[in-house]
Amino acid sequence: NYYDGWPHWSPDGNKIMFTTNPSRDEETYYIATMNANGTGVNVLGVEGLSQDWSLEGNKLLIMSKYNSIYEIYEMNTDGSGLSRISTTSKGKGTISYSPDGTEVLFTQELGYSNFEIYRMNTDGTGLTKLTNNGKINLHPEWLVDGRILFTYNEDWTWETDLFVMNADG
Repeated sequence: NYYDGWPHWSPDGNKIMFTTNPSRDEETYYIATMNANGTGVNVLGVEGLSQDWSLEGNKLLIMSKYNSIYEIYEMNTDGSGLSRISTTSKGKGTISYSPDGTEVLFTQELGYSNFEIYRMNTDGTGLTKLTNNGKINLHPEWLVDGRILFTYNEDWTWETDLFVMNADG
C-alpha cells in the first residue's frame, strides 16, 4: 500500500534503488533498495528522491531537501555517509553520474518555465551551466560517447523534443 517510484537498477543488475512513501502523504519520501527479485526491501531512513547508482555500485546519488530546496547528495548504499554536494539556492532535478563517475549532470530550476542543465564534479566543484535558453530542459542523461541527451519543452505542453549536445554544452 505504499507509493513506490523512481526505480534505478544497480550497475550489476542485482539491486534496485527506488523512492518510497509509506505514509502516502505526498511529502515524506524515503530512499530504499531491494533485491532484483523484489525481496530484501531496505528503507534506508534517508528522506529524498532516488536518482542514480555510482559506476562501482557502492554509492547512491539522491535529491533531498535542504532549507526547503532540493539539493544533490551522495551516500553509501546502506544510507550512511550522507554528504551534500550541491550548494546553490535553486531546486535541482533529474541527476546522473557521468560514465566515468567523476561528474554529476543535473537540472536546476531558475523559474517556473526555466530549467537549465548543469554539470559539476562529484565533490561539488567545477559547476558549469550547459544550457542557457530560458526554456524547460529536463531529464539529461549521459550517453556512452560522452554527449548528453535531454528533453526540451517551451511551455509545459506534451510537445517535448529530444536533443543531444556535447558534454561542454
